[in-house]
Amino acid sequence: MVIGNPPYVRQEGLGEFKGYFQKHYQVYQGTADLYAYFIERGVSLLQEGGIFSYIVANKWMRANYGLAFAEMAERAVH
Repeated sequence: MVIGNPPYVRQEGLGEFKGYFQKHYQVYQGTADLYAYFIERGVSLLQEGGIFSYIVANKWMRANYGLAFAEMAERAVH
């Protein structure tokens, strides 16, 4: 089970870390907020049949990085 409330850090504050995120995360987009990487990491920690629950804003559903994010989530549940 993964439960959390990831930090809300806008992408403008992540400049020095973007290279790391690009190398290590499938959902990387230069405009993604920090919680996108927390979500990917949380999903990757789940075992078969595990439960994932985070409190996050719905910005990813309308942001440019939302497609990669939604595709990762879909792969995780199938």
